[in-house]
Amino acid sequence: MGIKDKICHKILPLLIGVIFFSGSSCEPKDDIYLALDYELPVDIYPATDTYRVGDTLTIKIQFNKYLTDRSGEYTTVFENFDFQGRVRFLELSNKNLTHANQPGAFGKVNIQNKIGSIEVGYDAGALLNYDFDGENYTLISKLILNREGIFSLLFITSSSVYNTGLIRKLDIEGKIANIKDIYYKVNDGKVNNNYLIFENTSTNWNDDEEPNNWHRPFFSFKVVEKQ
Repeated sequence: MGIKDKICHKILPLLIGVIFFSGSSCEPKDDIYLALDYELPVDIYPATDTYRVGDTLTIKIQFNKYLTDRSGEYTTVFENFDFQGRVRFLELSNKNLTHANQPGAFGKVNIQNKIGSIEVGYDAGALLNYDFDGENYTLISKLILNREGIFSLLFITSSSVYNTGLIRKLDIEGKIANIKDIYYKVNDGKVNNNYLIFENTSTNWNDDEEPNNWHRPFFSFKVVEKQ
């Protein structure tokens, strides 16, 4: 074996090893990719299932710019972020239709915005516009109930599939992280009156099973005649 052959014989295994380990190190590891869910609090008060014409509901959404994901493991900053918040307001008037297909009802309330705003786009839907003071996002609006009926509020964000703002990479060291979804949770999941949805629409689900036992973006209620 010549000198050239001997050198190739010794170097070739080293090259193969380098290529192998280089290739292995470039392969993505599943555990460095994160798709994180976040939850935003909604407080609606006074919280009950029955109101009278002329009563006022207060909707308050307030949270810090530092948000921790649903797992409780990762915290990141949302600075001047467009949460693409929406609220649907429906009248539960047709038992044969699903909850989502009930008619809009913003025409049956008056809105008084105090901080931020609920900006009605059409009878069933409105934008949630937050005031950001550098530390906290806040929205406080009042709904003055002026018609009888059975109603339901649903708080949502635009789907992350269509909202590039919601799928941007998050600054989490050593991780490649994106937002999977941002959910709203009304009254900490304690007073939602979902039974009104089950009784007055064709929609039903088991409140004790995932995802409904943590993801509760609904608030339903009755408005009866003024005494």
